[in-house]
Amino acid sequence: MYPNQNQPMPAYRAAAQVGLDDRTTVMRPSGRDMNASGVQRPPVQESPSTACPSSNMGWAAAALIFFWPLAFAAFGHAGRVSTLWISGDRVGAQHASDQAKKLGKYALIMFGVGFVLTIVLYVVVIASAVSSMSAYQG
Repeated sequence: MYPNQNQPMPAYRAAAQVGLDDRTTVMRPSGRDMNASGVQRPPVQESPSTACPSSNMGWAAAALIFFWPLAFAAFGHAGRVSTLWISGDRVGAQHASDQAKKLGKYALIMFGVGFVLTIVLYVVVIASAVSSMSAYQG
């Protein structure tokens, strides 16, 4: 069991003790030492500017569902966000995050346009079929 950020580090009762047969043994912390309320560390607070940007993996998944050709690039950008952030490239990580989100939105827009065009095409084909049928009846 490891202490979280708000708990103090474990206190060791003895760094080394001489055992029964004159060998040195290292004492490990007991359970109550882990939760000892000694000196409290202040909680670490990160400002919003130092937090890793969102990978926008959800937008990449939306690209996969709605327009799969854009999903390859979207997943590539989303997967690089944390790698770039850890390597210290903050601007590159933010750019990759923004690109993944933008590609997901483009995929959603392209799906909407394609859906509307498909409906219009079906209406035109059905209207053409109905008008040609009325020519045979009359």
